Amino acid sequence: MIGAPKTRIDGPLKVTGGAKYALEYAVDRPLYAVSVKSDVNTGSVVSLNAAEVEALPGVVKVIHAGNALKLTPFPEDGSGGYSTGDGIIPFQNNEIQFIGQDLALVVAETLEQAEYAGSQVRIIYSSESTEADTNSVFEDYISPERMQAETGDMAAARAGAEVTVEQRYVVPSEHHNALEISSCIALWKEDRLTVYDTTQAVTNYQRCTAH
Repeated sequence: MIGAPKTRIDGPLKVTGGAKYALEYAVDRPLYAVSVKSDVNTGSVVSLNAAEVEALPGVVKVIHAGNALKLTPFPEDGSGGYSTGDGIIPFQNNEIQFIGQDLALVVAETLEQAEYAGSQVRIIYSSESTEADTNSVFEDYISPERMQAETGDMAAARAGAEVTVEQRYVVPSEHHNALEISSCIALWKEDRLTVYDTTQAVTNYQRCTAH
């Protein structure tokens, strides 16, 4: 070790439990936003029932490609000095490039109202839209070098079973090892925007948001 050790600025707050998560900052009369994602992996959006959803209690706005502010595209050559991940700015057009892509943002007065309204968004896709084939993706991933897998005859097993139980389960697309939930607070005050976000790439997010 060279020189004298330095205390991390955020160290004492973290080890004493005083550090805040992004969602713990107090905001006066916040609005809550919930995203609605694509359940197909290619194609385009023909329409969605924004007006119907906006009539639900507490809903302030449904933002989508038809009414969202059009923003300057990210520089393709990376000259902005940051990585944009998938390189897509949400709600700029109706094109769908991957399953799970953000297609709408429901803004409401409470989180519960936003979540319910988001569940009521109905999207009509173009005829060329295709659903993701998770089975083929799984089969492509399996190789003798990675793992061995065998599957039985599911249809025959169900047909011969004395009892069957059917239930639909929904699992959020989050990493199992994350301590902090995904969240973001955006707060305008005059000409300054303050963002509290769950990210490990603070400088990168700062540059993307400023862009």
